[in-house]
Amino acid sequence: MHTFFLFDGALLHDTALHELLLKDPEIRLLYEDESPQAARIGPMLLPARQEVARMISQLATNNSELVFGYSLLRSTVRLDQIQQHLQQLRFIHAISGKRYYFRFADGRAFANVWRTLSMDQRQAMLGPVQQWHHYDPAGRQCCGRTAPQQSTSPASALPLQLQPDQWHHVLNATRVGELFLATSKVKYGSPAQGTRAQRYAWTTQIHDRLQQLRIRDTPVRIAATLVVWQTAGFVLGEEVFEAALKKASGSGDISGVLALGGLSAARKGR
Repeated sequence: MHTFFLFDGALLHDTALHELLLKDPEIRLLYEDESPQAARIGPMLLPARQEVARMISQLATNNSELVFGYSLLRSTVRLDQIQQHLQQLRFIHAISGKRYYFRFADGRAFANVWRTLSMDQRQAMLGPVQQWHHYDPAGRQCCGRTAPQQSTSPASALPLQLQPDQWHHVLNATRVGELFLATSKVKYGSPAQGTRAQRYAWTTQIHDRLQQLRIRDTPVRIAATLVVWQTAGFVLGEEVFEAALKKASGSGDISGVLALGGLSAARKGR
């Protein structure tokens, strides 16, 4: 069994590891045929080596977002065949005929698409890869694996084409991820509670509720998510919280939402 590292050049950009990889004689730049810039920020494939693994570990310790920038692939075939297969995953197609870049080297994007796929599509996506280890948007270590018996040949469902309901799930998950990332950058009030996985679950819940309330204002959505984190999900379903959200959506003033960041602690202190 051979082991390979798959990197997302855009996520590793401006890191020491990125510069090291670009100089490695064994590196395969999967977008090299597009442009020099695309080659630098696109997916990169490399046989796994211990010194590279150590650098990844060191970088991820200082920047938790970098864990999404690499995956570990295991396969019985060699580098050239893995490269050829991955280059077939560059685009995801819609039934309308349009195609979109697929950042499969970003664990979050991989996980969001993987969850929507049929078994045949998953087999096609993996191709000669037996194990595709990655981190999902919640920061959990996950692994896409080949099924014991394939019902179709791996290439038969390529290029990947998503049905409208699959696109809906992918886009929804992408928006949850964007809301999570935007909220993570906000430093205001009480500290966020819970683990990354818990905060991601709370983000999914508040995102779905905001959709139901038809609240689309970005500042209101971020403020709502921050308060949910600060209260460990306590405010979800609270009438005073939803009233504050509706008021903020109408006025643009989010102060009433942010004021609820200490609601859980206040209730417990009574």
